[in-house]
Amino acid sequence: MRIRLNGWQRIGIVISVLWFIGGGIWGNDRGLHEGDWTVSDYKNCLDTHPNDWPGCQQKSEKNYIWATRNHWYSAAIFAVVPIPIGWLLAWGLVSLTRWVRRGFNT
Repeated sequence: MRIRLNGWQRIGIVISVLWFIGGGIWGNDRGLHEGDWTVSDYKNCLDTHPNDWPGCQQKSEKNYIWATRNHWYSAAIFAVVPIPIGWLLAWGLVSLTRWVRRGFNT
């Protein structure tokens, strides 16, 4: 059994695959930026304790790992969740358009 896809469905599949890749990269980047505050925390630590840079670095690394621990979760959410929403919206718009057209044909 072979499924035949029309042009719009094929475009939807291509967009879905591109979104999956791009959204995953975007979500991962966003998740990693959750640790940006550790840079200013590190600088503040060095300003208050200039001779303890190994301690400040260790604290900053620990904070960064903690702050970015869910970056893959963010990537998965950004990559996967919009795809079914987009398909449902497209299906809804097509159904609505067909319904309106049927109203004019009767």
